[in-house]
Amino acid sequence: MPESPSIFTSNNFSITTTSFNRFTQTNKWIEFVAHLSQFSEMSIASTHEMIELLKDNEPLNTRKATLLAGIGRCQIHEGDLITGAKTLGYASTLATDKDLDTQSLITMEMSSFLAITGQYDLALILLDRIPKLTKSKYLLKLANYYRLVLQTRKGDYSLNTDLINSAEYFKEINENATLAYHYKNIGNIYRKQKEYDAADTYYIKALEIAQAMEYRHIESAVTHDQGMLRYHQHEFNDAIEILEKAYHLADSYYTKSFILMNTGYLHFGNNNWQSASPYLQDSMKIVTKYNLYFLLPSLTYLLGKSHEELGNPAVSVYYYRKGYESAMELLSHHFPCTGFRKKVINIYVKTLSENHGKQGHSESGFGDLSFAIDKTLQQIRAIFQGSVFETVGFQHRKVDDIIADLGIPRRTYFDTKKRINRLYPGIPQAYCVDFYNTNSELTWSELNQKYDFEICSFLFEKYKFNKTVLSKKLSVSYTHAIKLTEGMSKPVLHKKLGRD
Repeated sequence: MPESPSIFTSNNFSITTTSFNRFTQTNKWIEFVAHLSQFSEMSIASTHEMIELLKDNEPLNTRKATLLAGIGRCQIHEGDLITGAKTLGYASTLATDKDLDTQSLITMEMSSFLAITGQYDLALILLDRIPKLTKSKYLLKLANYYRLVLQTRKGDYSLNTDLINSAEYFKEINENATLAYHYKNIGNIYRKQKEYDAADTYYIKALEIAQAMEYRHIESAVTHDQGMLRYHQHEFNDAIEILEKAYHLADSYYTKSFILMNTGYLHFGNNNWQSASPYLQDSMKIVTKYNLYFLLPSLTYLLGKSHEELGNPAVSVYYYRKGYESAMELLSHHFPCTGFRKKVINIYVKTLSENHGKQGHSESGFGDLSFAIDKTLQQIRAIFQGSVFETVGFQHRKVDDIIADLGIPRRTYFDTKKRINRLYPGIPQAYCVDFYNTNSELTWSELNQKYDFEICSFLFEKYKFNKTVLSKKLSVSYTHAIKLTEGMSKPVLHKKLGRD
């Protein structure tokens, strides 16, 4: 098979039986099997049976390449783009020179992947290979459809008529999934041309097919597009309601997180930062839990900008930093530096430049402890512990790894999570994150004790060294306030804080 772009590297890569079993029961896999049946001239049921036999009987390389193309397609559609690209790269190394149809199929999946990442020109170059590889009418028609979609995404809306004509072929052969996607893309083009009634007509056509065939992933995607259409029609409340429906229809965590992000983005677009943040934060929780790295740069950029507008610069920089790190990770896997990846890198570098040389304990820096003012001790501790759990959670996929990193008993971890559930606001506090990173060598007990001392030192001075006021603010007994401030007389405190 011809050389593939470097993003599809497959060095030291292998596929497991678990990967096969995970995807071969999904609607996305059934959709892929429908593609195979068209150019293998077998029924969908027969093709599915053949695939199952291949899966169970260690297929020859060329047949395994076909299976891997399907697995890669499913991985990419579920948001695991890095693994999906590697799977397609591995599949390409197994496709023999004689099996040109398999080469064509893998090439088209690679082109589709590149389109998702915004590399339209490179995707088109790959599609140019298809007519030289295969004589299959179906594969050539499919490649033509991919080409039309790519060119329209680059702004050539005059090709909408060609897309409508392309849809007729897939309608004639009853290739329903691709037909639904045709209607979805035609609707999107009409929306971009502000022909909203025509857009809605094609969305409805796509939905009718998706619902009839029980393609829930397509139904969710089209419903999402309907929500975006309502937004462009200035029907904001309807848009949010439809996006909520799309969220509940979604059959993958990637789609759910994407829809939540776009819901937040609509609020963001209306300069409603306070309403945007919860949607973006809920999306972030899914993204970090399931390692959906591709969405991190856009999410962190939007969260950072929202908190910047809300007057939370420390939290804003925290998200910009996370976005920068995720973007650089994607770039190391040969993703292009475009779109939100470029935006979040640029804004983080700019923020670092603007804050260079500022003192650590400024009102807007990472040393800002104002978040603790007028909060109870329970709330203050919950903010810290929640921030630490979330910070360590960014670095690990499994709970056991988080527990091991923190060095705490499993029961302590879950008891703490349960206790702080209602008190932790869901947004990592920048001071707490940096405090943990600076003191991560401490035991869990030592870490919390040191944090309590830092916070109480700050609050004791803030409340004019009045233990009665401190006890009331923290909602603790006066006796406990005395214990917390032990050794914090004015001279001692000033010396500890470096204010002699």
